[in-house]
Formats: sequence, C-alpha cells, structure tokens
Amino acid sequence: MITLGALANEIAQIRDALDIAEVKGEANRACLSFAYNKCNTLINIINDTAKEISESKKEDTNSEG
Repeated sequence: MITLGALANEIAQIRDALDIAEVKGEANRACLSFAYNKCNTLINIINDTAKEISESKKEDTNSEG
C-alpha cells in the first residue's frame, strides 16, 4: 500500500516533468499549465489529509490516556 507522502512525491515528479517540458503554442502551454496546477492542488489536498489524519490520531491518543 502506498503512503500519502509517497503519493504526493509521485505527483510532484509528474509536476516537475511538466515544468521542464518544452512546448509550442498557446493551447499546449495552457494544457501543461492546467496539469501542473492540478498536481499542485492534489499535493496540497494529500498533505492536508495527512495532517488531519495525524492530528486525529493525536486526539485519539490524548483522549485514551
């Protein structure tokens, strides 16, 4: 099973590949820009989810002890 951090890293690698791609034409740039921004959004969602899970686990531990 892949961790959230590993998933975020995989998406970051895709984003980095998009960032170095050379393209011609406004439509092509727009597509790459869209994909790059979506990668950033997904990474942020994954990081926020991981943070929420971590905080939830801390709360569960504190309520037990």
